[in-house]
Amino acid sequence: MSSPDTIGAEAPRPAFTSRWTGLFLGIAFLGAALIRPRLPFNSAPGDVFLAPLAVLGLIGAARDRHSPVRAGGRRALPFLWLIALGSLLGLTGVGLAPWAVEAMIKDVYVLLIFAGSWHVLWRHRNGLESTVGLQLLGLTMMCAFAIATGHGESRLVPNPNLVGSYLAFIGLGVFISSRRNTVRLAALAIASVGVAATGSIGGATALGAGMAAVAYYTWRSAQPQARLVMITSAPIVAIPAAAFVYWTFERTGREVGDAIDSKTGSRVEIWGDALSSWVENPLGAGPGGLVGRGYSRSAHNDLIEYLTERGLLGLIGLVGFLAVLAFFGTARHRTRVVLFAAIVGGMSHETLHFRHLWLVLAMALVADHVETERENPPESLAQQRKLTTYRT
Repeated sequence: MSSPDTIGAEAPRPAFTSRWTGLFLGIAFLGAALIRPRLPFNSAPGDVFLAPLAVLGLIGAARDRHSPVRAGGRRALPFLWLIALGSLLGLTGVGLAPWAVEAMIKDVYVLLIFAGSWHVLWRHRNGLESTVGLQLLGLTMMCAFAIATGHGESRLVPNPNLVGSYLAFIGLGVFISSRRNTVRLAALAIASVGVAATGSIGGATALGAGMAAVAYYTWRSAQPQARLVMITSAPIVAIPAAAFVYWTFERTGREVGDAIDSKTGSRVEIWGDALSSWVENPLGAGPGGLVGRGYSRSAHNDLIEYLTERGLLGLIGLVGFLAVLAFFGTARHRTRVVLFAAIVGGMSHETLHFRHLWLVLAMALVADHVETERENPPESLAQQRKLTTYRT
């Protein structure tokens, strides 16, 4: 039995209101980077801004039947249930251990942050460009922080990979969401310099994968003459890119082989240990079980971690959930670029618990929605509802 749903049928808030909301979101995005993983439940000072954002967004989505969060939630619910079932099956062998409870709270929290920010950004999409501009300011501040501290490592942010990931995803988010070429180029340059300063391989991989996806979608939509220009300019782009990679390793004083290794062994060895734990526990070691049970420090791979901790059901649920977002209603290339960067970047380091990733994904979804509205300008709210109706 089918039931009609509407995506984004309500008119956006006035631009003045959206600018103030954009300022609040700008602070929240920057606060998302101030994560101190050693605090309970991955909490941080930035949650002073992020938690109210999630609450207000969720309340708004619950009251607004046209919110894309409600429509997306209905489509993603079966896969979220699979993740929950996989988590529960993994807990059968260990019970509610403290590390398992903390891991589940972290997962639920980032999901609520994503849903709440998605609704708020959508409701105030008239001020999206202002929000994007504030992200450029936050990106510049974080880049300066990374250069000043060497590898982006300090008491505030003890993990340089976190800073590198923030720079990569915020830079990518600004690049794909802004309509101003100067802002886009500035974001790419600042993010590249910042990632090189941190020496984060995961950040560099995510940024490179995201820009490769941008190039792919640009190629698909380009005319033959534009494609010829892209082919001839490829060497001009390749040379600075190679220099960027070389500078990243030179600045951190590491060889390529050393960059792949971690304190507990190479990534391949870590993945092997994680997969061995899955063979021993096909239902999964439980959320956070790799660290809690002492198999490994972590899997350093989002997909492998889901498989080993939540079993095959959890992995299927995660892949299905990401697929729903990639092909959701008004989702276009921006959403898919961020998801591709997250998947590729997550192959060398866990990124799914990073708040800034989900904030950027919400911004990409709203930017895609704005482009759909721009290409199909409704003459009235009733026509807009008709344009955005689909059936499940």
